[in-house]
Amino acid sequence: MNITASTREESAESKSFRKILVGYDGSENAKRALATARMLMEKFGSELVIIHAVSVSSYGFVGSAGSGALDFGKLKVLAIREAETLVHALGAQLKQEGVEARTEVVVDGASAVGAIAEFAQGEHVDLIVLGTRGLGGFKRLLLGSVSNGVVAHAPCAVLVVR
Repeated sequence: MNITASTREESAESKSFRKILVGYDGSENAKRALATARMLMEKFGSELVIIHAVSVSSYGFVGSAGSGALDFGKLKVLAIREAETLVHALGAQLKQEGVEARTEVVVDGASAVGAIAEFAQGEHVDLIVLGTRGLGGFKRLLLGSVSNGVVAHAPCAVLVVR
């Protein structure tokens, strides 16, 4: 059976990653995930989208500790501002390096996993790239691994970078 060049090209294009999403929190693992995503972006000519997911429920847990609890609303606002600062700085750095990428902060009431999976579905992402562990620490212990959750719930392929 002969396969024409155009069929091979169409087949390769249909399997390429047109839109790559990186979950980014500034951790060393997230930086490695971003480096891998950049390599794939260059190889496939993909659009690169970088998000930082803020889970409101994790701040609600901290804010429900009793009468001396921290103000939930203030924690949420601070978390969103910190995330915006992080992704805007990253976007500026990438622009200086000649890399075109869209950066966003995504806020979800339930979980970072849900935020990433829903964003990926809504944006028709072909590949999600994440680090094995982020800055989670104690939150990771309570809420489970974001990368494991995204692998289980993502609407597309997921690459977890060690």
